Amino acid sequence: MVQVRWLGKQVTDKLEAEFDRRIQTLCEELRGRIVKNISVPTATNGPSRPGEFPHADTGRLRQTIFWKKVGKLRYVLGTPLYYGMLHEFKTGRSFLRRTTIENQALIRRILVSKVRIR
Repeated sequence: MVQVRWLGKQVTDKLEAEFDRRIQTLCEELRGRIVKNISVPTATNGPSRPGEFPHADTGRLRQTIFWKKVGKLRYVLGTPLYYGMLHEFKTGRSFLRRTTIENQALIRRILVSKVRIR
């Protein structure tokens, strides 16, 4: 006699936990890279030009970069500052999208590597 034991829920839960961990790792990595990219001081390098990352005047933008979980395998990475969104969408000084695009290999490496379920 052959017995079949369905472990679908356990496997699904473990996969979800693994991808949740990976997304958190990715958010922290991207946050660190964004902060680094917007840490060039205006005082020594002058104001940023279109196509460059915004330069740091006060450091406030850099200090407000955050990520948080907002749902099942859903996260937000960004800033609550209005002028951060102006940089991102109006001035040609994108820092969120540009950092994400420049780090596609990192994103792929973190999210697509083999999953081992024990």
